[in-house]
Amino acid sequence: HYDRSILYQTGLIDKFVLLIILQLEMLSFFFVELCLTEYCMVEYRPSHLAAAALYTAHLTLNRIPSWSTTLRHHSGYTEMHLRYTKSYENTNTLA
Repeated sequence: HYDRSILYQTGLIDKFVLLIILQLEMLSFFFVELCLTEYCMVEYRPSHLAAAALYTAHLTLNRIPSWSTTLRHHSGYTEMHLRYTKSYENTNTLA
Protein backbone atom coordinates (compact mmCIF):
# COMPACT_ATOMS: atom_id res chain seq x y z
CA HIS A 1 0.00 0.00 0.00
CA TYR A 2 1.40 3.40 -0.88
CA ASP A 3 0.95 6.85 0.58
CA ARG A 4 -0.98 8.95 -1.92
CA SER A 5 -0.25 12.17 -0.05
CA ILE A 6 3.36 11.96 -1.25
CA LEU A 7 2.13 12.19 -4.85
CA TYR A 8 0.18 15.33 -3.97
CA GLN A 9 2.98 16.92 -1.94
CA THR A 10 5.56 16.39 -4.69
CA GLY A 11 3.25 17.95 -7.25
CA LEU A 12 2.94 14.80 -9.36
CA ILE A 13 -0.86 14.97 -9.20
CA ASP A 14 -3.26 17.69 -8.17
CA LYS A 15 -5.88 17.53 -5.43
CA PHE A 16 -8.76 16.85 -7.82
CA VAL A 17 -7.05 13.81 -9.35
CA LEU A 18 -6.21 12.52 -5.88
CA LEU A 19 -9.88 12.82 -4.89
CA ILE A 20 -10.95 10.83 -7.96
CA ILE A 21 -8.41 8.10 -7.19
CA LEU A 22 -9.62 7.86 -3.59
CA GLN A 23 -13.28 7.70 -4.66
CA LEU A 24 -12.60 4.90 -7.13
CA GLU A 25 -10.51 2.99 -4.62
CA MET A 26 -13.02 3.21 -1.78
CA LEU A 27 -16.00 2.32 -3.97
CA SER A 28 -14.11 -0.60 -5.53
CA PHE A 29 -13.20 -1.95 -2.09
CA PHE A 30 -16.85 -1.69 -1.08
CA PHE A 31 -18.01 -3.69 -4.12
CA VAL A 32 -15.38 -6.38 -3.57
CA GLU A 33 -16.44 -6.73 0.06
CA LEU A 34 -20.05 -7.19 -1.06
CA CYS A 35 -18.96 -9.91 -3.48
CA LEU A 36 -16.96 -11.76 -0.85
CA THR A 37 -20.07 -12.30 1.30
CA GLU A 38 -21.77 -14.35 -1.43
CA TYR A 39 -20.87 -17.99 -2.00
CA CYS A 40 -21.77 -17.81 -5.71
CA MET A 41 -18.78 -15.50 -6.23
CA VAL A 42 -16.22 -18.25 -5.53
CA GLU A 43 -16.45 -19.28 -9.19
CA TYR A 44 -14.65 -16.06 -10.21
CA ARG A 45 -10.94 -15.36 -9.98
CA PRO A 46 -9.90 -12.62 -7.56
CA SER A 47 -8.60 -10.60 -10.51
CA HIS A 48 -12.03 -10.84 -12.18
CA LEU A 49 -13.80 -9.61 -9.03
CA ALA A 50 -11.32 -6.76 -8.64
CA ALA A 51 -11.77 -5.73 -12.28
CA ALA A 52 -15.57 -6.00 -12.03
CA ALA A 53 -15.53 -3.87 -8.87
CA LEU A 54 -13.42 -1.22 -10.57
CA TYR A 55 -15.68 -1.29 -13.64
CA THR A 56 -18.76 -0.89 -11.42
CA ALA A 57 -17.12 1.98 -9.52
CA HIS A 58 -16.42 3.73 -12.83
CA LEU A 59 -20.06 3.29 -13.86
CA THR A 60 -21.35 4.48 -10.49
CA LEU A 61 -19.22 7.62 -10.63
CA ASN A 62 -20.20 8.23 -14.29
CA ARG A 63 -16.62 7.98 -15.53
CA ILE A 64 -16.32 7.99 -19.30
CA PRO A 65 -15.13 5.60 -20.64
CA SER A 66 -16.17 3.06 -18.02
CA TRP A 67 -13.53 0.60 -19.20
CA SER A 68 -10.63 2.02 -21.18
CA THR A 69 -8.22 0.21 -23.48
CA THR A 70 -5.51 0.68 -20.84
CA LEU A 71 -7.63 -1.06 -18.19
CA ARG A 72 -8.45 -3.82 -20.67
CA HIS A 73 -4.78 -4.27 -21.52
CA HIS A 74 -3.56 -4.45 -17.91
CA SER A 75 -6.43 -6.56 -16.53
CA GLY A 76 -6.95 -8.88 -19.48
CA TYR A 77 -10.73 -8.44 -19.21
CA THR A 78 -12.99 -6.77 -21.72
CA GLU A 79 -16.06 -4.78 -20.75
CA MET A 80 -18.25 -7.68 -21.90
CA HIS A 81 -16.43 -10.09 -19.52
CA LEU A 82 -17.20 -7.78 -16.62
CA ARG A 83 -20.71 -6.83 -17.59
CA TYR A 84 -22.04 -10.35 -17.13
CA THR A 85 -20.52 -11.05 -13.73
CA LYS A 86 -23.19 -12.21 -11.28
CA SER A 87 -24.00 -9.51 -8.81
CA TYR A 88 -24.63 -9.38 -5.11
CA GLU A 89 -28.34 -9.09 -5.92
CA ASN A 90 -28.14 -12.26 -8.09
CA THR A 91 -28.93 -10.42 -11.31
CA ASN A 92 -26.97 -10.91 -14.52
CA THR A 93 -24.68 -7.93 -14.06
CA LEU A 94 -22.49 -6.50 -11.37
CA ALA A 95 -22.72 -3.10 -12.98
